[in-house]
Amino acid sequence: MMSGMEPAGAPMRPRTMTKPTVAQTGLRALRALAALLLIAVAAACSAAGSPSPEASGSPPAGSPSPSALPSGSLTQGQLKVRLMQRFGPLWYCDRDAYPVSRDDEATLALERWPEVVAEAEALSAILEHLGIAPGAVPSDAQKLLVYREWKMLAAIALQAGNDGSFGFDYLAQPAGGAGSGGQGVHVTGTIDVRGRINVDRSEPAGAPNCPICLPGGAMIETPTGPVAVDRLRPGQAVWTLDAAGRRTAGFVIRLGSVPVPADHEMVNLVLADGRSVTASPGHPLADGRLLGSVRPGDVVDRSVVRSTARAPYDGGRTFDLLVSGVTGSYDIGGIWLGSTLAP
Repeated sequence: MMSGMEPAGAPMRPRTMTKPTVAQTGLRALRALAALLLIAVAAACSAAGSPSPEASGSPPAGSPSPSALPSGSLTQGQLKVRLMQRFGPLWYCDRDAYPVSRDDEATLALERWPEVVAEAEALSAILEHLGIAPGAVPSDAQKLLVYREWKMLAAIALQAGNDGSFGFDYLAQPAGGAGSGGQGVHVTGTIDVRGRINVDRSEPAGAPNCPICLPGGAMIETPTGPVAVDRLRPGQAVWTLDAAGRRTAGFVIRLGSVPVPADHEMVNLVLADGRSVTASPGHPLADGRLLGSVRPGDVVDRSVVRSTARAPYDGGRTFDLLVSGVTGSYDIGGIWLGSTLAP
């Protein structure tokens, strides 16, 4: 039997554990620290070789992919701007051009700036569209640009639908602008809260029928006596002027009626011989002059103008008619007027 070996079948005796020396403990600690350093270096190298999602421009895992549409709902001001961007500037009855045109739009922009600022939602959408920083103080020239878009946005009507979208009825200006004489485009459809536009109908269209017409009840002279303009019908006989300026019978080709704003005004023109007529300031006389441009002392229909008083009109709608014949003129109270309706 070899020395040091337990006899077969002898019970096992517990081994006595030898306590490690200080040198052995230090060596083990150094080995552990080295392993940790290797792991840290590997992680750092891996990070340096693989750019983060933000650095590479890629969205983090689980993030939605970029979309052409904003993630949230747009304001109504932003939706209206989307319509302008899609179809071009709105062709509408500018409050500074009707019922009578004004040539001081830049001054009006400054005077009405507090009104523009008060409509924060519309202003924010306009500043974004024009590329003006929200916190910047616009110059006078910028205020004029904002004012023009503000008026346009106010004229765009959005009708809320049951599905959360909005219906629109949009008349876009001709490619050459409102004064080019070209045709615009009449578009109807819907726009949802993300700005997605669905067109139901698109067709060529002429200029808007702006409120430069007659008050309801204005009496038109006819061969059978005066008839209120809102009671006339196409084909009905009315007095008109021929090429020589003589009174002759014509007939109504077309009738028109448009709503007017609550602050619409009428001009009551009174002549020295007692004849008078009331109509919108932008309505033409038979000679083409606008009613609002006539002043006391001027001559109309061979009589001197005595007065041209303005007064509010709360009738809600104005009216006009298109008459057959070379002049298309018609008679109200003995004063001959032209028509605002295109033939």
